[in-house]
Amino acid sequence: MDLADADATAQTVQHALDHYGPPRALIHNAAVLKEVAMTDVTFENWRREVDVILQAAFILSQAVWPGMVLARKGSILYLSSGSAGRGFVKETAYTPGKHGQEGLMRVLALEGRDFNIAVNTITPGVGIDTPMSASHYTAEMRVGMVHPSRLAPAFVFLSGVDASFATGQCFNAFQLSEAMRSATA
Repeated sequence: MDLADADATAQTVQHALDHYGPPRALIHNAAVLKEVAMTDVTFENWRREVDVILQAAFILSQAVWPGMVLARKGSILYLSSGSAGRGFVKETAYTPGKHGQEGLMRVLALEGRDFNIAVNTITPGVGIDTPMSASHYTAEMRVGMVHPSRLAPAFVFLSGVDASFATGQCFNAFQLSEAMRSATA
């Protein structure tokens, strides 16, 4: 499914809900990053990036929200980025999409608190070795990157929390995963 397509996203998530029932957790980890200066970006390119990041977060969250409200528990986690707070040159659409996702998280965290629904964001906290990052970073910038599996403990942990633990927060996946590794060592 193409997350930039609102109708396809809504239909697919509804199909999944009909088949599996309401989820305990939602993780939205999709993004598109095209480094393009403002003078060169097309509206279509801008729209695609923002739709995959922010529009999809809204549609997916809205679809799972009623089931979580009814269950009085749930966890929604959006993958954010350092771009959400700082911005970077030529991230004309990516940065606004991530920034908007942070805003959506804050609103839903407030609305979900009374229903015990945790809504948070998580940043990698370190360069991650993915096809998207490999295509945007120089060899020097890739030094020290970590495999995404190293961040998995943080995602698993935060998927299981509810609003009584934390909501409306932005977590650093690398720091949280490393702290969890140290605690179990």
